[in-house]
Amino acid sequence: DKNNRARTKNLKLFLNLLDPSKYRVDYEVDGSSNYAFPVVFKNKSFKFRDRFELTLKRYNIEFRRGNAGGGNQLRQPYLKTYLKKINLKKFPEVDHVHFFGYYIGNYPSLKASRIKKICSILNAIKLWLNLKLLKILPLEIREVFIGQRGKKVFYENLNLIMTSFLSQKKMFYEV
Repeated sequence: DKNNRARTKNLKLFLNLLDPSKYRVDYEVDGSSNYAFPVVFKNKSFKFRDRFELTLKRYNIEFRRGNAGGGNQLRQPYLKTYLKKINLKKFPEVDHVHFFGYYIGNYPSLKASRIKKICSILNAIKLWLNLKLLKILPLEIREVFIGQRGKKVFYENLNLIMTSFLSQKKMFYEV
């Protein structure tokens, strides 16, 4: 029906605009009618997760962590009576989605401009740069990025210099 088509159109726009270097975007959407936009981080990072949640709260973007109604069901208390020993290490993907997966509401009335704004906000959330990687940069570039205590720095202004210097290499990692 009309609402399902609107949701599918919204989802395709959302996934197309989301930064694939930070978030998973390779979902099969044919025939879907998602009530929500799935947001799953590409990499495990509790620091990025904290920044993600603070940013969404700051911009009043409603979200839920865990995807699929409560995340990893193996971690839910109701199963402890049935499953005495659960080796969560056997389920790394489920745990990844549990800790680093979210959903944001996808309403049929949601305008494309709002979806673009949400994606812009999500894509602007910064990853940290591992300072050990700066050793490969020329000294004059390196000095620009060493902050107060020399520990962690945002890559905010780094994109322009790094893109030309490293020619599209993925150099942004969690410390």
